[in-house]
Amino acid sequence: MPTPVPSCTRLVGRLSVFVETGHFRCLHCPGSLRRWRSATSNQLAGGHAKLQSWRHENGFSLQTYLPLDSRPPGIHKARITSNTLYMHSTSHIQVTSNPVQNRPPVQPLVPPTITMEPIVHTVFESQTSTWQYIVADPSTKTAVIIDPVLDFDPARNAISTKSADALLALAKEEGYIVDYLLETHAHADHLTAAKYLQSRLSKEGKKPDIGIGKRIAGVQERFAKRYGIAREEYEGAFDKLLEDDEIFHVGELEAKAVHLPGHTPDHMGYLIGKNIFCGDSIFNSDVGSARCDFPGGDANDLYQTATKLFTLPPAFKIYTGHDYPPKTPRTAPQASSTVAEQMTQNKHLKSGTSEADFVSWRTERDAGLAEPRLMHQALQVNIRAGKLPGDGLLHVPVKVEGW
Repeated sequence: MPTPVPSCTRLVGRLSVFVETGHFRCLHCPGSLRRWRSATSNQLAGGHAKLQSWRHENGFSLQTYLPLDSRPPGIHKARITSNTLYMHSTSHIQVTSNPVQNRPPVQPLVPPTITMEPIVHTVFESQTSTWQYIVADPSTKTAVIIDPVLDFDPARNAISTKSADALLALAKEEGYIVDYLLETHAHADHLTAAKYLQSRLSKEGKKPDIGIGKRIAGVQERFAKRYGIAREEYEGAFDKLLEDDEIFHVGELEAKAVHLPGHTPDHMGYLIGKNIFCGDSIFNSDVGSARCDFPGGDANDLYQTATKLFTLPPAFKIYTGHDYPPKTPRTAPQASSTVAEQMTQNKHLKSGTSEADFVSWRTERDAGLAEPRLMHQALQVNIRAGKLPGDGLLHVPVKVEGW
């Protein structure tokens, strides 16, 4: 671990990788969240001033800050260690221009070939406010299930299958053949029912594949290490790892897997007909956007994801992963809205919102959020694609206060 320089040059907090804004809590003046922009040259609260903007050798775009009265000459380097940002002198980092300005423009989303519209069944799970979807080809009755929920009661540490059984009953009533069980990402707020559904459906006929984006491998390794999960318990848990922009079929319907990072780095959406199932990226316009403070999450990426979604035709529907009705004016959960509605009404990301303003607000907001209620249980099950641990144990960290 590098030796931190004295005083305010050791900063902690979630690092924003957007060079125009940053959010850190200074150990020299604790309890205060600082916000600044590169356009501001005046002395900031706490005596901080920007020294240099540069690109870290690992690809992070960073800014360094020092007290106004102690700016040493030369370029400074930042290093991230356990969520702590340390700064120390170095001479081999090249200063670059703003990487946000140099970033390639967002490429428009190109829908797959549309020959007919799917049937979309929306099923709301109220305990975790999760939208689950059955999407079917009307001509062949082939279907996919997206983001199914396995019920978990933390007060009793009890798992049940009421929500998943309701999905099975609906699919059976409609006469669907389920080809895929699709996950948008490794959820931190609910357990996936993918393995349970796969087991049940294989006994009744065809065994569906469990699919997710290819970046799940990095997420699995990260959390397996954290929770002490053996590699054999999660390796190969998913049957299909989808590439970015990969085309697959739901019966005679073409579907497209789309990378939508921001909430998590592995996050995918599924474009089927004139509908995109975007998981935890943007929510309904009166709710806004998903948090970006999970490992690998990034508010800049989420802004780019929204920009990408808004390149779809205005009448396309965006189906969200969760809904938290604001009670006024609506009280009932809503599964979708159009691209046009999101562009004009989304409270966080509507057209005209700058990336700097969104990243600044999202980062500050995320700094005050508590961890999801089922995070530890969910991640241990979800990196296994819904398979329960072999020893029947889920590991929950203990928070020690005042020891």
